[in-house]
Amino acid sequence: MTEQEKYEAMYSIEEYRVVSPGFSRVRPFRDRFLKGGETIIDVGCGPGRAGKWLYDHGHTVYLLDIAGNCLDEEVRKSLNDDLVFIRADITHLSDGVRKLLPVADFIYCFDVMEHLPTEDIPKALDAMRSLAYSAYFQISGVADGCGRLIGETLHLTVKPREWWASMLIRYWPEVVDINPENKGSSYQFYCARVRP
Repeated sequence: MTEQEKYEAMYSIEEYRVVSPGFSRVRPFRDRFLKGGETIIDVGCGPGRAGKWLYDHGHTVYLLDIAGNCLDEEVRKSLNDDLVFIRADITHLSDGVRKLLPVADFIYCFDVMEHLPTEDIPKALDAMRSLAYSAYFQISGVADGCGRLIGETLHLTVKPREWWASMLIRYWPEVVDINPENKGSSYQFYCARVRP
């Protein structure tokens, strides 16, 4: 089963669709990092709830996901020139997809990186760095519980906080561990590069 087939199978299951970790943190992200009117690429957008909320609050949002069936119907009906969905794999962005995406102010990438094969992490980080000046990541450090629904493993790169920080610093000159005192199972990082 390809990664695209895996996630299209997952998004056909309501038990998986109802979960939207990115939506739970979108307001604190906006309050802390955004001023208003920024362009954001929501990488691994899932149902699109976080991106739609950002759009509703004055931002231009590009929703990017490997699964063509991931969006909630309400989000799909709201798509327009300032809320755009692109089905794409962040680890293998074609030139055609790159032309559709602006250089954004922010990447919002919430509970996505752990889903990528470890060997594809560098390609994904390189692509994201080329697409935005700043990024906000939340990365899970535990095995998934939902892959059992289709007999597949979803979290392919389960690594400690320090491993992720060392990967991010290779691609972003500034990496801040947003919540270092949290010894839990997920890690949040702010990353930035110099604007030209």
